[in-house]
Amino acid sequence: MRILAAAIFLIYGISMIFPNTERFIYNNEIFALLGFSTLIFTKFKNSKIEKELYAIYIFVLYGFFEIFISITSITETQPYLTLRTMCIWYSCFSFFLGSYCIKQFSTKSIVSFRNRTKYLSWASLFITGFRLTPQVLFATISGERKAYFLLFIIAFCVIKGGATSYTALLAALILYASVYFSQIRKFFGKKTLLLIIFCFMVSLYFLAPVLANFLAVGYDGVGGDNNITWRLMLWIYLFNEVFLNNPIFGIGFGTPLFNLATAPGFITSDDGSRLTEYTLGTHNSFFFVSLRLGSIGLILIALIHYRLFSRAIKSLREHKDHVSKGITLSLILAAILFVNSALFNVVLESPLYASNYWFTLGLMYQFSSRALKAANKTRTNEISTEL
Repeated sequence: MRILAAAIFLIYGISMIFPNTERFIYNNEIFALLGFSTLIFTKFKNSKIEKELYAIYIFVLYGFFEIFISITSITETQPYLTLRTMCIWYSCFSFFLGSYCIKQFSTKSIVSFRNRTKYLSWASLFITGFRLTPQVLFATISGERKAYFLLFIIAFCVIKGGATSYTALLAALILYASVYFSQIRKFFGKKTLLLIIFCFMVSLYFLAPVLANFLAVGYDGVGGDNNITWRLMLWIYLFNEVFLNNPIFGIGFGTPLFNLATAPGFITSDDGSRLTEYTLGTHNSFFFVSLRLGSIGLILIALIHYRLFSRAIKSLREHKDHVSKGITLSLILAAILFVNSALFNVVLESPLYASNYWFTLGLMYQFSSRALKAANKTRTNEISTEL
């Protein structure tokens, strides 16, 4: 099983450096199928369902419910296009694959592997031209070396710029502050998270006049310098035209995101040959969840991330082993940078990155759980000794 896990890690690394390889080896579908098999044979078969993962189990079941209510659209749509609309859900099975794979290796073997591949990882940073990939890869090898990581992100802000780079630096700073200052953690509770989501959605409703003015001046095409404008106008349009008509369960699977014949020209200049209404991402994966899976899906996704990151950060704070803390921090950083990118780019709804996203969350969850159990065991032994 270790050989299989090592092969999966190899595919994961290659697809991170060269995301387009997914079009040839279909690692997104392979990871999802393997993850589904892992869920069936290692979780349900043994009746072992961790309470920390209730939200993701409910999300899995909710996806099957969405298939059921979308069955008419699914049967009328081409299989490929249907799968493209379902990627936002079925890729979550890769979480269980990531969790299973890291179980196959001890902490010592993980450190040994990281040390052997350190220079290869460094070299890969200069091979890829994507903003996301170097950040995630560097996070996995930086570990406890916070200064190096922050300098790397700052360099990205200077050299490449863009919202992803600037917010990556902010996300890293918030993570470090959350770990070491309990006062900061109070600002990122469950209620705060839901409040931020609510405010974001409400703002899109009240910004509808801005979109009307945008369309009135005939601004039907934007360039690279208008990325923020394009995203904001797209979100406002889809919220008012799509979400408000399907606020609870969303539009489901196999359904076009918008009508290409009537949609404003600024959304896409595509003539329909690539069926953009099925494949275009919103450049905010969590907003895309709200469109496809409705408010229920969005809340479940929010709860999944809240539980996973809360547990991982708790593990990081409580574990006393320096090596394990370094690995835990690396995986939390990598996962947070994935989340950060998903706020501004096509990630969860794209087969290029979706499974890698969930796979990374699975790695973070499983290793932080291992570290947390070790910390609890050490604490129990210390109490026993004192008694």
